[in-house]
Amino acid sequence: MPSTPVPPTPISNQAAALLAPMNAAPPKPVAPEQPAVVSPTEQAPKQRSFLGTMPPTRKLQPGDKVCGDCGEGNNPNRRFCSRCGASLDEAVIVRAKWWRKLLPRRRHRVVEAGVRPGRRGARGGRGGGSPVLRVIGTVFRTVMKIAGVVVLIGGIVYASYAPFRTWTNNEVNSIEQKVLGKVHPQLAQIHAFSTKASAEVSGHTGVMADDGFTNTYWEAADNVATAQPLLTLTFDHAVTIQRIILHSGSSDNFQAVDRPATLHLVYNTGKVEDITTKDTPDGQTLTVSHGADVTGMTIQVTGLYRSAGATQMAITEIEFFGKN
Repeated sequence: MPSTPVPPTPISNQAAALLAPMNAAPPKPVAPEQPAVVSPTEQAPKQRSFLGTMPPTRKLQPGDKVCGDCGEGNNPNRRFCSRCGASLDEAVIVRAKWWRKLLPRRRHRVVEAGVRPGRRGARGGRGGGSPVLRVIGTVFRTVMKIAGVVVLIGGIVYASYAPFRTWTNNEVNSIEQKVLGKVHPQLAQIHAFSTKASAEVSGHTGVMADDGFTNTYWEAADNVATAQPLLTLTFDHAVTIQRIILHSGSSDNFQAVDRPATLHLVYNTGKVEDITTKDTPDGQTLTVSHGADVTGMTIQVTGLYRSAGATQMAITEIEFFGKN
């Protein structure tokens, strides 16, 4: 005979409350609790080192960082003080004195491996050098140091003491003039005692070639092929001619006459020389090589710059310079 089914056992009210229905709405999320607003507070004062500001333990060098807490000098590459450990971001940098910039810097010498450096140079090995060279080097360095000090003191006195500055300027100018006199000697102008021409045109005699004026000129026939024009000059005492300034052609019309192209100089000392000129209306300087201790000379026109249709040759002025 079949068995009778057993009815389900009813659940209690507490168990029913624990069972969530399938169609129940999910619980609402709970917002996180926000922290309370805090007002800003003042920054705590920086705590100074218990050491306080003390003298540095070593001599300060240019570029060192001086700790603001304890006063210690630190190498430029340090970020924290070697004595108190404080930050060196705001440390004071040691500056070099102005007068040290005027002195030559001493470079560190690199010594070869195995060589022992000494007070007067490297000792031992191949780096010792000659004793004579070491002495010369020591003397040279000493002289340079003394010269640097003298220049420094002289510069200070020159800038602050007006009489010394005036005396120095006068001495420098005097030395400069002497040096320039050796390099570029000042030549005196030499005037001939008498001047004669072998040929001349009326109104333009040979004297006008050495009269000191550039609005007059010496003019002669241009027959250099048969009779080359000559200009003979005499001096009243022995002179040394070193330069000639030649104003070629006529002063009123340069292209109207022929101009000298070559000059043959004959001195009373027996020496001769030839000079080539430029075809220009401006004065040109000609260098003389054999005009020492002469009392007379002859200038012979041996070549011409030709002008079309011209029959005359002209020289406006010849000036002589040298030792009188």
